[in-house]
Order: sequence, then C-alpha cells, then structure tokens
Amino acid sequence: MLNISTSAAAANAAYFAAVANAERRALSSYFDQHVIADEDHRYIAIDEGDIPSIDEPMTTYFPAWKADERSKITLRDVLEMSDGLKWNEDYEPDDLDASDVVQMVLKERDQLAYAASRPVAAPPGTVFNYSSGTSMLLSKVLEQATGSTPADY
Repeated sequence: MLNISTSAAAANAAYFAAVANAERRALSSYFDQHVIADEDHRYIAIDEGDIPSIDEPMTTYFPAWKADERSKITLRDVLEMSDGLKWNEDYEPDDLDASDVVQMVLKERDQLAYAASRPVAAPPGTVFNYSSGTSMLLSKVLEQATGSTPADY
C-alpha cells in the first residue's frame, strides 16, 4: 500500500491547486491510457482481444454496479475521467478529510473497494473530474481482462 504523510499531501496541495482542469485532463489522459494503450494511443488490450471494446460496460468488471446508476458507465467514460462518480481530488491542507484521494490512500485498507463504492454524482460522459479512484478502477479492468497486473502488463 502506498503511504504518504499528511505533510506530503499538504506540500502537494499548492501544486495541485495550481493545475487547471485542462492540464489535468491532458495528464490524466496520458497516464491512465498508458495503462491500457501504447505511445501511439492504440488500445493494446483491445487490439489483443482482452477487452472487447472501449465502449465495454464497466459492469463487466464491476458486476455489483448492475443494480444502480453506475450500470451506465463505460470503459470510455473511465478512460476520459468522465465516469460521473462522486470524487474530490483536492489536496487542500486545511481540509484533508474532505479529500477522497487522501481518504483512499491514507485511511482505506482496500483502495479499489473505496474507489468502486463511490456513488454517481453526474451522468456518465458529461463531466470531466480528475480522480485517482478512477485510475484504481482501470487497474482492475486491466488485471481482470488480461490476468496480469498493470505493472506486469
């Protein structure tokens, strides 16, 4: 489990506060897609037949989501960080308890379960929201689809 100190999170607060949503979108697209795509942005796991389509429902990998609003989320929504899940990525040192990323990393034993448990806050595909939790979801997709951890893939 990755551990960061509260002071480290606070030190990063100024940096993350200064990053505009457009920059976050570019960074998230680059880093998250590289888990599944190569430098030419070809979707390797899709090209190799491990994942049927970029529009694959996330319920394929999270069957419990079939019972609620999360059933409408696709892999494309997750890759584009527009899954609609409620997530607060803030690193505000005065309010670390409100940050989902701080909660997930510092306080949760099962980070993937925490990320997957987030409720829907917006219709999928409609709102960009940078989320470290979404990256956790992608790691499960890749591992379940390929049988390899993201590090080994």
